[in-house]
Amino acid sequence: MRKLLNVVLTSPETAGRTEREIYQRITALGSMCMSVCYSSILEGKPDNIDAMKPVLYDIIRRSLKVEKLKKSHEKKFIFVLLFAKLW
Repeated sequence: MRKLLNVVLTSPETAGRTEREIYQRITALGSMCMSVCYSSILEGKPDNIDAMKPVLYDIIRRSLKVEKLKKSHEKKFIFVLLFAKLW
């Protein structure tokens, strides 16, 4: 288990995140995947499991990516923070 944790912590996808953030993200993703798989297999909702696999893989990949703000988004983000602080 410790070996698996080391692999996860040294992965480029988890760079810049704390161990707690990684744990929270993996736990949330696991719960979401189990719920969607359960519904897809037993009820066929929102679609069958074969149709949902690519959707789930995409969600997992995107959620594990390190977010990079573009310059224009950084300015908007800073403005929002300043506005929230003044409000």
